[in-house]
Amino acid sequence: MYTRILVPIDGSSTAERGLDAAMDLAARLDATIRIVHIVDPHVTVVGLDGMTETINDFVAQLIEEGKQLLDDAKQKVTARGLKVEAYLYNHVHHTVAATIVEEARAWPADMIVIGSHGRRGVSRAVLGSDADKIACTSPVPVLMVRDTSIDQHTER
Repeated sequence: MYTRILVPIDGSSTAERGLDAAMDLAARLDATIRIVHIVDPHVTVVGLDGMTETINDFVAQLIEEGKQLLDDAKQKVTARGLKVEAYLYNHVHHTVAATIVEEARAWPADMIVIGSHGRRGVSRAVLGSDADKIACTSPVPVLMVRDTSIDQHTER
């Protein structure tokens, strides 16, 4: 059934809830979790035009923070006695959502578990949602885990 669960993380409480749900599933299904973190190359650094060295330092810092996120998440999964792999993407040519879908195909995953902010109304229309984009284009089932701790900040 589901033996390979892909879990993207970004350090948010929403991603943490997704990882927790994936660990619960993996424990029941004897599945392997593959945690991925993506350093988004499309991040714009305002005010640093022409400062290549500063931008390179900034990206290097993002990569180091991503490695630490993955290490922490991997330890959390291992502490539960589960099988885990971790991968950092730092040279991607697509959006975050497209990269996750591409990874689901390449690994290949049986399921993606991802945290979702649960945005509604105008904020969802304006900001969009990586989780929605993944769900719409994924070749495998996607479990979106809503972060209910931010409900008071969402539109009804």
